[in-house]
Amino acid sequence: MDIAIGAINAATERGIDLSQYQHVIFAFPDILCSYTGEATVGGSHGNIWLDGSLMRASTVAHEPGA
Repeated sequence: MDIAIGAINAATERGIDLSQYQHVIFAFPDILCSYTGEATVGGSHGNIWLDGSLMRASTVAHEPGA
């Protein structure tokens, strides 16, 4: 199952309206992806994936465009 789909479904089931947020961050343990952070570019809504990188301030700051 895709991480984003599972997380969105879990949030929706709990009554959380993700459309109210500019960015949705999917943070998960290091699962050996080829990246530590990745994000969608452009548009009014963005998704950010952090692969085991919550302790890397530079990655967390970089992905939303800071």
